[in-house]
Amino acid sequence: MSHAELVSLFLALGLLVGVARALGEVASALRQPAVLGEILAGVLLGPTILGTFWPQATARLFPETGPVAFGLQAMTQVAVVLFLLVAGLEVDLSRIKRQGRMATVVSVTGMLFPFALGFAFVYAAPGLLGKPPETATFLYALFLATALSISALPVIAKILMDLHLFRTDLGMIILAAAIVNDFIGWLLFALVLGLIPGRHVEEGSFDIWTTVTATLAFAAGMLTVGRVALNQMVVRVQAHSAWPAGVLALCLSLALLCGAFAEWIGVHAIFGAFLVGVALGDSSHLRERTRLILHHFVAALFAPLFFASIGLRVNFVESFDPLLCLVVLAIACVGKILGCGGGAILAGMPSREAWALGFGMNARGAMEIILGLLAREAGLIDDRMLVALVVMALVTSMLSGPLMERMLARRKPARFVRYLRDRGFFILGSDKDPFQAIEAVAGGLSTALDSSLETLLEAIRRRDRLTGNGLAPGVRLAHARLSGISAPLVGVALCPEGFRSGGDAEKVRAVVVVLTPQDKEAQQIEILTDLARTFLDARLRRLLLACSSALEMRALLRSSQSEPQH
Repeated sequence: MSHAELVSLFLALGLLVGVARALGEVASALRQPAVLGEILAGVLLGPTILGTFWPQATARLFPETGPVAFGLQAMTQVAVVLFLLVAGLEVDLSRIKRQGRMATVVSVTGMLFPFALGFAFVYAAPGLLGKPPETATFLYALFLATALSISALPVIAKILMDLHLFRTDLGMIILAAAIVNDFIGWLLFALVLGLIPGRHVEEGSFDIWTTVTATLAFAAGMLTVGRVALNQMVVRVQAHSAWPAGVLALCLSLALLCGAFAEWIGVHAIFGAFLVGVALGDSSHLRERTRLILHHFVAALFAPLFFASIGLRVNFVESFDPLLCLVVLAIACVGKILGCGGGAILAGMPSREAWALGFGMNARGAMEIILGLLAREAGLIDDRMLVALVVMALVTSMLSGPLMERMLARRKPARFVRYLRDRGFFILGSDKDPFQAIEAVAGGLSTALDSSLETLLEAIRRRDRLTGNGLAPGVRLAHARLSGISAPLVGVALCPEGFRSGGDAEKVRAVVVVLTPQDKEAQQIEILTDLARTFLDARLRRLLLACSSALEMRALLRSSQSEPQH
């Protein structure tokens, strides 16, 4: 690469990761899966939006050919391989075994129903589904049925992580069904590619049946003998190398090596990386801290990079056929949701969870896009169908998480840091007493309220007399429920030396004021519980008391969460 090409590559990677991560955080703040924002980042930076209004910028940042394009493609391939490694590490095989019957039923019905629906629609209305006149109907039907019946394992895994459902029984059923679904999808993928007339066959590639046999043997070996061997490797590496570098290197190198093997036998590299993750994740010697470090490493860089890259692949303005997109999306959603949800109900799952499972399995992604790109290069489909498949993949990925949350009626508990206001944060001197600190914070928060400061202070005094004001050593709480506010407000006043006190008791060094809506008692209880849990942690309390701004306090609290946020 030349100097200019290296500059372009690093600029493209930096923008992709930065914008994807930023939009992922926005999506999370809006109670949506982070993957939604990450995919939208690619749409924003790609040919659809930026390329429409500033084509020179898109051509410079994300060229379609040349060393920069090759570098971006290579990075996104590594990204999805490492993401599937992390997804595999989170798989609990014992839970999958317990849910084996349910997962099998869901996977089979979730494949057969959309496959049959797509196949029948092509024969019933080939023109409506965009079949080119020169393409054989059977081959086109086989291609579309395959594309519509496959779920996206990386997207599903990411959504389950974002919704904190990965290790639940429902999450394990969805993941187990997606594994079987994806495995069958790779085999159908190989069959479709092998049947495309005139497709160039690379030297050294295997025929379809050799690929199928090798894939089955590889999966069986990794989940039996491979698990035992990797368990021994983990304990030996941890005993003879620095932690966590040694184990991390083992995980990463095995993922890449097995990804290369999977690609060599004719399936995608992510299948090999995922199997490595499953086998390693089952090891009793792999420390939870190691999983967490690897998770943060991949989630911060590689996952946003891969999901953002999906939006770079096609221009949705050119060759956009609204009717074709709507038909493909409708067949895909109806087939997958009814197939998986109905299968889960037949297997005995409660209806609410069953339909949530159907929405979860409806997420599509890179598989359809890759298949579509290869089919277009071979002349099997045109640009309109490629755009329709990409739109279907993106829309189903965007809708899957929110629909799951709505169906399950899940709500994240309120955390006080979300409602911490800059105007309510003060650093005060030791000449102030705790109530003067409360007055200062209340005055700052009152600018967002219709109530006067006196009314607000009187409400706090009444609450004080009823419930007391102790929160943690050196921390005083003042709270009130008010009519006329729609969302909670939290303010903090700190005094490192301690506020002036008339007694010999431990000095108050922090005053926290919490104002909540009158009709939302449960929300107030959640916020107060979160405050108590936070400030009762002696180490965390010491760090919080040293903060100099609300921004610094928010950063500290977010970084100290034990559960990774995507």
